[in-house]
Amino acid sequence: MYLDLRTFFLHFFGIEEERLEEGVWSEEFHDMKSLQQWDSISAKKKRYLFLSAARAQFMSKNGFHKCLREAITEIRTAVYTPPLHDKEFGTWSYRNRNAKKRIRIDEKTPSATPN
Repeated sequence: MYLDLRTFFLHFFGIEEERLEEGVWSEEFHDMKSLQQWDSISAKKKRYLFLSAARAQFMSKNGFHKCLREAITEIRTAVYTPPLHDKEFGTWSYRNRNAKKRIRIDEKTPSATPN
């Protein structure tokens, strides 16, 4: 299951091509499937470097597991609201990722109340 799921995500993110592991642009990469929508070589090079960095991060020791853990956490903490009578689909509400950070900042900031 791990290899199948990892392969699924590689294809989903468009970083499945092994030539992305090179990390350095070469003129022979211009015909890669993931670069076909760009016309200029400079645009293809820029996109290649972006995709190469994404693949390196994903394939790193903790990259796949970290992405999967974050996705599961996001799904687990989300709240689904069923559709209303005039709507076709329900809505998902996600947690506020900055809430803990904001609380920590507020605790460190001295209050502005006079003595």
